[in-house]
Amino acid sequence: MCSRNIARLVTEPVYHASSICRHTTIRFIAFLCLLLPVVSLQVEVINSLTLLTAKPITYLVNLSERDFVRKKNKWLARIKAWIDENNPGDALIPFSVALEERLVKMGEEEKVEESEKLGLPKGNPSALGKITTAGYASLELIRYFTCRWLFLISCPRYESSSWRVGGPDEVRAWTVRKGIKAPQAAGVIQCVAISPLVMTGNESLTLASSDFENKFVCGEIMAYDDLKEYGTEAQVKAAGKLRQQGKPYEVVDGDICYWKSGA
Repeated sequence: MCSRNIARLVTEPVYHASSICRHTTIRFIAFLCLLLPVVSLQVEVINSLTLLTAKPITYLVNLSERDFVRKKNKWLARIKAWIDENNPGDALIPFSVALEERLVKMGEEEKVEESEKLGLPKGNPSALGKITTAGYASLELIRYFTCRWLFLISCPRYESSSWRVGGPDEVRAWTVRKGIKAPQAAGVIQCVAISPLVMTGNESLTLASSDFENKFVCGEIMAYDDLKEYGTEAQVKAAGKLRQQGKPYEVVDGDICYWKSGA
């Protein structure tokens, strides 16, 4: 935004009462731009205002099942042109509520059969996965997985310097901000109550979510793609793909993490 336009925005009178709020916001941003000539500082201050108009948008277009299957609708091209002109870079995702309502009642094999019947690409024809992925991308979020409630606890009170405690195996996905470090990613895990501890009699231990961050030791990390390729954790480890990472490690989307925390 050039200085001439900024000055005009700051000084231009407002004649319509309905536009006061919008013009006040524009003037305030323009005033900040005059005070903060460095672009990075302008962006930082504007982001702190959490303005709706500054947030990325994912446009979902509900089509009839017929239009979704043939990927044609008279409005799609017009909507895409408007987005490219007014909000370039924002995502446009066509989907069909009618189709999704039918698919949600089907099993995985039935969905594949329905996809072949409709002439859609092989696999699950639902657009919900694509919508979720686009939402995560626009919000700069990622997911990592834990495959078991099992954590390494170091405790000098007992003869064993470290031991493993946990409950039944289960797979959980945790949503974190892109670029997060390992200790902060471990800290999002909700409180885990473990009682009793087999190795210490009838005592109980509660690990709060902050303990995983504050008492973080390290993490054993493998990528989802590696697990998919090799089939089992043992095979991933044998291939040298299981990595031990410390506090500086930046968690990547799809990581499978086994956190180790001190007591």
